[in-house]
Formats: sequence, structure tokens, C-alpha cells
Amino acid sequence: MVPPHLNTSSGAVEPSLPDRGEEQAAVSPDILLSGFTHDLRSPLFAVLGYLQLLQRSLEISGPEKALAYVRQARDAGLRLDQMVTEMLDLLRFDQGPITLQREAVSVSTLFQRLWNTFGVIAQNKQVNLRMILKDDEALTAQADFRLLERALDNLIGNAIKFSFPGGEVIVIGQRIHHGVAFEVADRGCGIPAEAHGRIFEPFAQVRNSDHPMGYGMGFGMGLAIVKFIAKAHQGEVSVSSVPGQGSHFTFWIPDRP
Repeated sequence: MVPPHLNTSSGAVEPSLPDRGEEQAAVSPDILLSGFTHDLRSPLFAVLGYLQLLQRSLEISGPEKALAYVRQARDAGLRLDQMVTEMLDLLRFDQGPITLQREAVSVSTLFQRLWNTFGVIAQNKQVNLRMILKDDEALTAQADFRLLERALDNLIGNAIKFSFPGGEVIVIGQRIHHGVAFEVADRGCGIPAEAHGRIFEPFAQVRNSDHPMGYGMGFGMGLAIVKFIAKAHQGEVSVSSVPGQGSHFTFWIPDRP
């Protein structure tokens, strides 16, 4: 794996900007809360179930088996935390326009933070993560740092999650069309063409029988949040993907709104 500051040029992925004009429809809070409460039950029941098994295991089998249940309960708890965070963010975005704290974000610094988060995750999954600044290591983006980081968190996390061991995820930052484009490409299971138009909508999930995970870890909010963040910056997000070959997401924000 290559830390971001060591690689500042590559032609690995050609950027492509989406067409303008599509607007995100408002999402009813009742619908959001209904989906939220329904989908929270699965990880919550998993946590409770594994804790019950842990109790029995400690009483009967000893600590070795109990440790496995602790790990599984922790994974379910992390899933629960992700789902709560996604829902709170989406409810906040759905209240109307949000106030951005725009600043000149150093893309190099942002990439280093992302590397610190995802480098070990990719390594543990045996996925090669490459983060590339094309042409300009001093590249900056006019953005809300926290929201931009959150959008890329979601895109990179998905790319790693749906990659197979031995695969590769490439993240590129570069200036293009009076703005900054972030490309996130993987060689994972891909997304069927008929799903491209709806994956950025709340609760949208795509079942892919080629991947052992089937659905994602959350409940279809991650890409909807990415789209909200792009629109808040008056930017755009798009995807091109071929099942069995991988996916390529483009997240673009302008220099000036």
C-alpha cells in the first residue's frame, strides 16, 4: 500500500463529471424514522444475542469461546453506531439548507487523515489502497472539511467493503473544471446498470449475489449522505460501474459556489 504523500501523479483513473440538473427529493421524516426503527432491530438483536451467548459461554465453556462472541457483539455494535450516525446526519440534512464552514482544505492533509483511518482496514482485508494527488501536492478544495471528509469516508469505506481480497482501491484528487474532483475506484463486485439511478436515494441497497456480504453494512443511507454533501457544496456525484469489474465514483465540488 502507498501512503498518499509518496504518490503525486498517476493516470490510473480518468475522471468523468456527471450531468447537472438532478435534484434530491425531500425525504419525509416519518419515512426516515420508520426505516430507521425497522433496520435498527437487526444489529440490536445481534448485540443482545451475542451478549446472551457470552454469558452462557462464560458459565460453561470458559473465556476462549467467549472472546469470539465479544468480537461479534462489537462488530454488531459498530454497525448500530454507523446506522444511528447516518440517520441523524440525513435527518439534519433533510431539514433544509445547511450552513457550510468553508475553508481552503489541504487535500494532502485530508488524504493523510483518510489513510490513517482506512490504511489498516484495507490491509486487514488484503486490499491494496492507493491515494494519489495528481500533479499538485499543494492542492486545496474550498469545502467544509468535516463534511468533505465524511463524504470520502463513505465512498472509500464502501469501496473497501465491496472489494475482494487481493483487490485494489484507488483514490485520486485533482483539479478539474474550475473545481476539485475526487475519484474513488475499486475492482469489486460492481453495481448493475439498472441500479445506478437509485443508489443515491435514501434506503437504496443493491443485492449482488457475486459478493458474500450481499447488502451493505448500513441501511442504504451512506450514498444519500454523499449526495446531500455534494449538493450542499453545489457540486455533483456520479457513478460508473460494471458488475464483476468494479465501480468508479466521482465526487466534484466547485472552487466557488
